[in-house]
Amino acid sequence: MNTTNLNATSKQKFHSVLDEPDEMSAVVAYIHTIKGANEVYPCCFTNEEKLTRIEQSVLDARLGLGITHEEMFDRHPEWL
Repeated sequence: MNTTNLNATSKQKFHSVLDEPDEMSAVVAYIHTIKGANEVYPCCFTNEEKLTRIEQSVLDARLGLGITHEEMFDRHPEWL
């Protein structure tokens, strides 16, 4: 079977799914499952939390905490 035949067959199957609401719902649910649409990501900050972290980062920088790019690349030369 060549690519054109595969594409035509896939389109026919897809259109038959669109005609069946129950099947379409199942397909949508499956896509959400494999795409992780229901996952709760561990790093979701509120705007207030983001601003707090930014303010803390700016304060740390003013106090001289942290390291320079050069120091970071010295520690991790594979990042160059």
